[in-house]
Amino acid sequence: MNRVLNAVLIVISVIYPFFLLAGLLWLKVSPRVLVLGLLAIGTVFFLAHSGDAKKKGIQAIQFWIMMAGVAILAVVTFLTENAGFLKLYPVIMNSLWFAGYGYTLYKGPTAIYRIAIAKDKSIPESP
Repeated sequence: MNRVLNAVLIVISVIYPFFLLAGLLWLKVSPRVLVLGLLAIGTVFFLAHSGDAKKKGIQAIQFWIMMAGVAILAVVTFLTENAGFLKLYPVIMNSLWFAGYGYTLYKGPTAIYRIAIAKDKSIPESP
């Protein structure tokens, strides 16, 4: 079930720009409706992956950053009903991921090291 959910979330992530384009230009859907859909997708993604991160011992800071970004985007778009914020979603998400990874460089161990430890158990725990 988890593999199916991961596959669906990857497909949704890839088609998001096309979904947004179709919703805004051709279907003339309100930005409020689109942001509610985005918030639902983000919530499902967060719930699907936060349990795995806790089981594997990985801190879920990146997931919290992503959800914070989606929540901020949702609130601003919902209040202003401006589609420009939806178009900035990829920029906002990349900036938040950059901040999350940058934070782990400042306060170690790094995110890459944590991922490596989770994937390969032969790597020693301390850097």
